[in-house]
Amino acid sequence: MSLTEAVRAVLDQLVPVLDARTDLVLRSLVPEDLKPIRSALSELGRADEFTNFSKGDDE
Repeated sequence: MSLTEAVRAVLDQLVPVLDARTDLVLRSLVPEDLKPIRSALSELGRADEFTNFSKGDDE
């Protein structure tokens, strides 16, 4: 997938805002609530290793 410069500019502005919001939400959770979230994110990260999405391939 390729992105236009305009889309990249929007993402450059949006991603830090979304990251900050995610950090705020996660900091509000107690450790017991974070454990299944971290586990799910870890599984998604492993699944990503079997795709081409993070490499930017079009196919």
